[in-house]
Amino acid sequence: MRRRAPRLLATLALGLAIAGLSVTASADEAESEAPDEAAPTIRVELMLDDEGLLAVTERITVPVGMEVSRDQPLRQPAGEAAERVYTVENLSVSGAGAAEADGDSLTATAPEGETEIAYTVTGAVAQGPDEQTLTWYPTGWWNGEIGQVTAAVLAPTPRMALADCRSGAPESAARCTLAALSHSGILEIDQRGLDAGHRIEIVVGLPDGTVPVSAQWDEVMTLSRALSMTLPAALAFAGLAALVVLASVSVAVTRRRDLAALESGHVDSIIAYGEKVDVVTPHNIPPGQAGTLIDASVDPVDLAAATVGLAVRGHLHFAEVRDHDDTVDWVVSRGAGDADALRPYEQTLVAGLAPDEQARPVSSLGEATALDLGAVRGGIYGEIFARGWFADRTARGWPTWIGGALIMLGFVGGVALALTIGHALIGVATIGAGVLVLLAPRFLPLRTGLGSQAAGEVIAMRHHLHLLAPEGIPEADRELVFSRGLPYAVVLGETKSWLEKFSELAPAANGEPGVAWFGGFENSPDLGRFAKHFPHFLAELEGVFATTDHVATLQPSDD
Repeated sequence: MRRRAPRLLATLALGLAIAGLSVTASADEAESEAPDEAAPTIRVELMLDDEGLLAVTERITVPVGMEVSRDQPLRQPAGEAAERVYTVENLSVSGAGAAEADGDSLTATAPEGETEIAYTVTGAVAQGPDEQTLTWYPTGWWNGEIGQVTAAVLAPTPRMALADCRSGAPESAARCTLAALSHSGILEIDQRGLDAGHRIEIVVGLPDGTVPVSAQWDEVMTLSRALSMTLPAALAFAGLAALVVLASVSVAVTRRRDLAALESGHVDSIIAYGEKVDVVTPHNIPPGQAGTLIDASVDPVDLAAATVGLAVRGHLHFAEVRDHDDTVDWVVSRGAGDADALRPYEQTLVAGLAPDEQARPVSSLGEATALDLGAVRGGIYGEIFARGWFADRTARGWPTWIGGALIMLGFVGGVALALTIGHALIGVATIGAGVLVLLAPRFLPLRTGLGSQAAGEVIAMRHHLHLLAPEGIPEADRELVFSRGLPYAVVLGETKSWLEKFSELAPAANGEPGVAWFGGFENSPDLGRFAKHFPHFLAELEGVFATTDHVATLQPSDD
């Protein structure tokens, strides 16, 4: 009975306060604008108990022919990155209206007549620096105008202090029409007119320790907060940095290993002794492929070396000619070699340089549209790839799938984290890891380990070409060795040395005058004149391929 007496007194006091407000409001009508009698009115009683629960009773009176409803949010903004969370329980309704509460909102509908809604609120009391504060929204968010709102607030302490009473749109700082503490310690509120969508918010100060603190806040994930550098995000970027370092070291080691293989290549000899002394090459690699393997590009030098190689093998024939003003030029024609013995790209090159039996000036070949260097280059690259010497770093291998998966995971995960718990920079770091995995192979050498070894062996031929002494070769085989080695001397930068050391060679020593694959030197006692003229021919041939490339880029597309 002792605890019921104070509660009965509190209830009586609230009733008297509400009645007093009504009387005060009636008296004030003579001096101020009266409430709209054609609009709904609301009376609210709020009583904070010893446990920190706020009991709320709303009485909504709606004129005949009207109906109002509301959707009051129970999660209110509390700064840029947090929400104040209120919990409504023990909801009851009397009269013709209805109400419902979930974790996010309190909804109510009040038709004509009187509706009473009662509930308790958890989370209304917060601890401040010097005192406790009671914060709640007695009513608001109605879909129509409310004529008058009266409210009375009672707390289990006579030392209650009004901190603020706001009315108007959410987050508005406009003051209530009337808000004051009565002599009996009850906070009395009278709001004349509340527009649709507006609310009333009260903030009451209480002495420390008055009731248990119940306020709850949830963090709100803003873009700036989601993208802030948190510990998990920092760890993710540390992992990305470690991956970058690991990838950089791996690329550097692989490139260094590739260069080391080029410098440490070894071949025992380029001369094979048998019935005839001949030139042998590592892996029987043709000149055009040899040059491409070294610099990873089919350039005009490689194409010129491949062309000279085809002439040496008897599939093309060149001849030096002079016109009427004694200007030197060169012509090319088909050789007698078996076309079936040629590689597909070699057949394309022969067909482009000598499409029929007619001899053509070399200087005019750059304008020949039949010279399809794209197909020739594709064939050279294709054979090198087929032998496992080059790796397609842009092909869709495991780096593509893993990198793409990481990018997708980072994007989806980053968005999900940004919308939930934050740490969205983890997604950015994951995307960075995916891009790294996707692009890192492009920085690796085009050559594989086998390709580096083969390229090193080709480069090692330079040493033998440089040191080879023609005197150690039988005289009848010297022209063969000279001709077979010349294309490789071209791609290895030993053309001048190779020509000089064989310049005294007597081409007729093999029983046939001149150079078999290059006419115009049949009357020369040695290769001295050939050695002087060949570099000019080679420059002309390289220019043809460079010009053909340029013309090809100017050709209109078929689209």
